[in-house]
Amino acid sequence: NKKKEGIFRKIFNLLDNDKDMVINILSMDIKRIPITIYNIIQPIINEIKFKNRDINQNEFIEGCMKLFNVLSFNDKRALLNFGTKI
Repeated sequence: NKKKEGIFRKIFNLLDNDKDMVINILSMDIKRIPITIYNIIQPIINEIKFKNRDINQNEFIEGCMKLFNVLSFNDKRALLNFGTKI
């Protein structure tokens, strides 16, 4: 769980372009994360976009944890390996 939280925190920090600990459609910098990671967390990105929401780091991590539970094995592996050198 700590590993997943750390990974989700890292993704959030990359998305949080203005470093105000909140992301929204205007401040998200999706170019800073790999397309594979973007595709995996797309449901969370869509919620931010279509509901025009601001979410803080804790909300993002909570959403990622819920999403993680329904991901395929390959998507889980991609997330868990995010940021590690292979």
